[in-house]
Amino acid sequence: MTNLWKDPTFTSTTIHNVLVVGVRKNPVRRRIWEDAFVKGLGVRGVIATPSYQPYRSDCPTKLRADTFPET
Repeated sequence: MTNLWKDPTFTSTTIHNVLVVGVRKNPVRRRIWEDAFVKGLGVRGVIATPSYQPYRSDCPTKLRADTFPET
């Protein structure tokens, strides 16, 4: 990572649930990348879901927050 931006109004101290989206044209590479990222977050105590679980076909071109249950 060479650059970082943080919303100055964001006040949450911890992040609990994360949807990991890998933008890859190759679906196999997408799954591999998302699985590795989810595993890395899990080691740090973050619950993460790879986007291929709710979006089993091609990589979504548009994600809608209302398609995921609130947790």
